[in-house]
Amino acid sequence: MSTLLVIILLFVASITVGFESLSKIYAALTSTISPIVDPSYVIVIEGLAIFIYAGLYFYQRQVGRASGSLTLISQSVDSKNHIFIASSVVIGAIFSIFGIYYVDAIVGAVVASRIFTDAVGLLKDAIHSMKGKETDLHKYKTPVGDYVQDGKMKAFRIWVIYAVWSRKIMTKEDIINSLDNMYTKTYIPVLSELNLILKDKIGFISEFDRIIDPLVKRKFINPDGNNYTVTESGIKHFNDLFRYYDVHYSDLLMLDVESET
Repeated sequence: MSTLLVIILLFVASITVGFESLSKIYAALTSTISPIVDPSYVIVIEGLAIFIYAGLYFYQRQVGRASGSLTLISQSVDSKNHIFIASSVVIGAIFSIFGIYYVDAIVGAVVASRIFTDAVGLLKDAIHSMKGKETDLHKYKTPVGDYVQDGKMKAFRIWVIYAVWSRKIMTKEDIINSLDNMYTKTYIPVLSELNLILKDKIGFISEFDRIIDPLVKRKFINPDGNNYTVTESGIKHFNDLFRYYDVHYSDLLMLDVESET
């Protein structure tokens, strides 16, 4: 019901923004439009609003995906559309400084259509969910989703090089257990709450090839049957990443903790 309420509000917002935009376009065509009294004040206030809604959008989208909450996803869509609305006001205020008073109305009409399209998409997902069917919420991307995913994989690969290097040789099962102990059984602030790391060992089993293949192709890790060793290139790559910090020796404690987890 809360999801449906957000969707209804999105439909209302799209109609309201669309009506106001068309009214302003008509006013501009009939030369009855009123200029903004203090555009600089509008730009500052709406700029602050964009910043706040951007934070809400990212948080709601990420937590909504992590918890499987369509309601939070719907709220993230609402926050995203508030960013668009505030942006259209800022654009209009900037152009009004140069005596052009209808640009925000045109942008607003486009935003209204976007809001309506988002509301329709969410309504379909809500109906799908109400029928007891599973809804894929991962299609709702976050603005830094790809960056986070790439960074996560890079962290896993760096750990694999370090773990294998420290232990001279490791099997596939050893590597999976090491990743599992390090990243899913260890609390990592923020990342753990937002589910930005794999949830359990099963995740590392399914993602193993994706993690290890780039290391093998770049000849950082040498596979020999079920055993893996680090090459000289792998050690050099690791040292280049941490050239100002002696990771290999100072972080042996971390490896010991991971082993005992």
